[in-house]
Order: sequence, then C-alpha cells, then structure tokens
Amino acid sequence: MLLKRYDIETVTIGSDAHKAELVGTFLSDGLAELRKAGFTHLTTYEKRRPCKTDINKPGFVNSTSNPAQCS
Repeated sequence: MLLKRYDIETVTIGSDAHKAELVGTFLSDGLAELRKAGFTHLTTYEKRRPCKTDINKPGFVNSTSNPAQCS
C-alpha cells in the first residue's frame, strides 16, 4: 500500500453516497484493507484534534459510530 511505503501513519476513511441509506456501506471494507496493509490505528477528529483509535482492539465496531475517546 502506497501509504505504508512512505511511512504515513495518520489515516482516515470516509464515506460518500447519493442516497442516505448507503452512507457508510463500504467502511468495513476500508478498515479491512487498512488492517491488511498493517495499519493498527484509524485517526478521527474531535474539535479539530486528531484522535487515534486502535482498530484491532476487541470490541471495535467497524463503523464511525464508535468514535475515538479523546479529551
């Protein structure tokens, strides 16, 4: 994966759809690809601050409905 080749560690994923019910449809596929490439964390943002979430942590939900715990 190109991101790993250049030592990029901050990764986010997003979703776009033309119908509301399709938003987030392939987020689990994106997470699977990140895991396959060796990534262990996903970065989300809370009040413009980056928050790393361990995507291999037991109980991690494969969607953005499980926001990072940042303070």
